[in-house]
Amino acid sequence: MKDSNHHEPLRNDRTGKRSVKTKGVTKRIKKYFWDNPNSNAPACCRELKLNYKKYRGMCYKWKSKTKAILAGKVQGRVHKVPSHRLEWRTEKPLGVGYVQSLLVEALRRTPGRDDPKPFDEWYVIPNRNRQLQFTNDFVSIRVFIRSGTCRILPRAPMDFESLKIHVQNAFFKAGLDLRKCEDLSGKLEPHDRHRMFRIGPVTPFKVDFYKNSLGLTLKADGSHPLHIEGIEGWPSWIKPLIKTNVDLATTVGELGTVVADFKVSLREHLQLVRTLSRESEQRNTATLNLINTLTKAVERLPGGPPGFKSRPRERRQKRVKRHRKKRRKRH
Repeated sequence: MKDSNHHEPLRNDRTGKRSVKTKGVTKRIKKYFWDNPNSNAPACCRELKLNYKKYRGMCYKWKSKTKAILAGKVQGRVHKVPSHRLEWRTEKPLGVGYVQSLLVEALRRTPGRDDPKPFDEWYVIPNRNRQLQFTNDFVSIRVFIRSGTCRILPRAPMDFESLKIHVQNAFFKAGLDLRKCEDLSGKLEPHDRHRMFRIGPVTPFKVDFYKNSLGLTLKADGSHPLHIEGIEGWPSWIKPLIKTNVDLATTVGELGTVVADFKVSLREHLQLVRTLSRESEQRNTATLNLINTLTKAVERLPGGPPGFKSRPRERRQKRVKRHRKKRRKRH
């Protein structure tokens, strides 16, 4: 009689679809060779803690498929391509005064198309639009004369405070005073960033369907013939959030101003009430004094007013009555 468990060890050693799917082995192996395309099967099994004899066939299979996928991409993997520099711009276009100062300084240097370009100085770009350019080891700044747009590209990784200092130095060399330079550098904000994906020769195109919703534009304009550029705009939720905070701060400020004005008005109203109360008390006192004075004056009048009997008259009448009684008794 055959043992029902005789083939169980062999069934456990095979990499059946159900067992592999349950353990997620395929997904782990695919991810490993996608992240490490130059690795091999023993290293994969050692890294993922898999039985080499059991899974080496699967490792070789997915290593071969991964090489084929990567071979279809021209030189390297798409998602590992580094991003382009982050572009910064001012909150609003530069004013006429700023542009004129930069133009006066830049007109001193107008190199031709084939001439070497000035370094660490402002100059006029030899193209049709004649933009103003400044380039040194830290930043590259371009100003458009007509619109006043200012585009700033850092030439090395740096934090925001360092970027502000280099921008201030650049505009200070154009003859602007330090206060204007600090004010201008304080209004910088991220504009967009270009990510390049190398896929081989591509026909120029532009897709801006997601620009308003996601701040994203896909294009190939010929500036990088073998790449697709993903232009990541300043995130769409940042500006509304900042505007909401500014409006809230403004509202709170206005509310604080209203409350302060109300306090002042209430204080003035209370002061007016106190003044009216004092004047009312003084008027009441004056009225009582006037009544007393008039009463005394009326008492001193001869005969007094109608229906008023003074005390001397009452005493005289009493004396007359007593005298009459005595005369009656005598008679």
